[in-house]
Amino acid sequence: VDLPSQLSDGYLGIFRDPTPLNQERIPDDRDGLACVIDSGTIAGHPLLSNWVIAERDFDSGEGNPADRNGHGTSVAGLVVYGDIASCIEADHWIPRVRICNAKVLRHDGAFDRVVFPEENRIEEVIEEAIRHFHEEYGCRVFNLSVGDEREVYSGGRQFPLAEKLDELARDLDIVIVIAAGNRNDLPIPESTLTREQLQRAVRDHLIQDERQRVCNPATASLALTVGAIARSDAVANNVALVPGSPPDGPSPFTRVGPGYAPNDTASAIKPDLVAYGGNSGILTLAGDDPRWSHNVWLGEPTIRPERDGRILTGQCGTSFAAPYVTHAAACMERSLSQSLGRVPTANAIRAVLGTAVCPAGFQVQWLEDENDRLRACGYGILNLRRALWSVERDVCLLSEDRVHENHLHIYRLEVPEDFLEKKGRRGIVAALAYDPPVRASRRDYLARTMTIDVLHGLTEDEVEMYRARQPGESPPRLPDRNDIAPEPARTKLERSTLQVRCKSWIRRPQLRANGDGGPAVIHVLITCRQRFPTGEDPHQTYALAVRLWHEDGTAQIHTQVRSRVRAVSRVRV
Repeated sequence: VDLPSQLSDGYLGIFRDPTPLNQERIPDDRDGLACVIDSGTIAGHPLLSNWVIAERDFDSGEGNPADRNGHGTSVAGLVVYGDIASCIEADHWIPRVRICNAKVLRHDGAFDRVVFPEENRIEEVIEEAIRHFHEEYGCRVFNLSVGDEREVYSGGRQFPLAEKLDELARDLDIVIVIAAGNRNDLPIPESTLTREQLQRAVRDHLIQDERQRVCNPATASLALTVGAIARSDAVANNVALVPGSPPDGPSPFTRVGPGYAPNDTASAIKPDLVAYGGNSGILTLAGDDPRWSHNVWLGEPTIRPERDGRILTGQCGTSFAAPYVTHAAACMERSLSQSLGRVPTANAIRAVLGTAVCPAGFQVQWLEDENDRLRACGYGILNLRRALWSVERDVCLLSEDRVHENHLHIYRLEVPEDFLEKKGRRGIVAALAYDPPVRASRRDYLARTMTIDVLHGLTEDEVEMYRARQPGESPPRLPDRNDIAPEPARTKLERSTLQVRCKSWIRRPQLRANGDGGPAVIHVLITCRQRFPTGEDPHQTYALAVRLWHEDGTAQIHTQVRSRVRAVSRVRV
């Protein structure tokens, strides 16, 4: 018997009054900071009080920064709190991110939606908003839950707005998080008799229909693009609604990759990440034609402007998935600042976040083909707790550097004993983030591309072969036995400025020593290739994050890695 799913407390609590926010809790510089570029916010909202520290209307036509639609307030709530469903379930509200409110959209009462004023040029307005809050308030994380479904990427040149966002991300060293976009004209699957058949038909359409591809500006190469997955497929008993996606499966409306593609054989991973953004279902009332419906029970729990005594609701759309990543990026910026004792680069924030993603269990089963998973879910869903903290059995190492075009860097890491000897699943995650110059006038678009390889058992002679390579020469080919072969393959990631490669083992991995009888050694190779000359500094900045983890709670990987890694102080002459 296929019983319907039961509503969780995170949804049932939408219609209860939450515990009021502690008004004595005043945010300070230790809290994260992010800018929400949207339809404005309600700064006096009971759950936002004190956390909107600055606001401005950028020619929206409404004359003030207040939110008349509710879209921006719902987005802002998720940026401040992160997982609001968990807050509702525990009735425990802990704000962690301060908000700068940049209003660029206005309310369209005729269709109950937000629109961008036609008299404004969107690239200029959004650039003005980003530069204002970056220069005046030091904001380095920006949420852009904006997309134009009329401009679906189908190959060819980059969108002007996406190029502008890439230029700002590089010039200002900021993190921009963009919603992948929604499709509002979803077809109704035919010849489906059961819920499972319907959901499989929706999944196949999601992957195969080119009209479901990401839209402007989600193709921005240096931004973090976020798609949506469903948290739940449960509805109230009296609602005749068949959900289109199972829990943790891609939302029916989410847009998928690939991203920008200079040719038919090379494309970027987009979306980069996924987060909960609601579900949608087919309404099957007797006597009416079936139609897609966004229902509060299938939406993602968040806040809204107060109406009828309610301040909580459920919202559907990638607009409400992106704030999860924005919240994580703002918290990560603060965490890295404390760990490093300095302001982290945007590359460092993206790289460390990249090591904390994991494919949700159902995604792996629901999307069996790796290419389909990359198109629909990118590298996976973010685990914020894992991103912020290293523990004994799960440690992240970070390096930031500059590499010359057509050169490479080699990192050496001795594998800790507990990683090898303790029983249970264990793995390695390597994430590379970089910010090359971009040119929309050129088909290649990215002036430089980089790759990451993870090898084991390299001898000193083989390492010297790499180091002795002349600029422009291809690296010497090594036997396959040296390649750990993390997934995805590096050839699939070369056009992505965030690259995440993972490898896990159930039993003790057979990692080869470096030939001198010493411990097992891992080498990480970072290569940089020039695609076209720019006349700029030929050095490319990047961040490399490597995570070692083990499921055995007694594994002391952190302690053993810390004893082997030495911080290198460099003096530039």
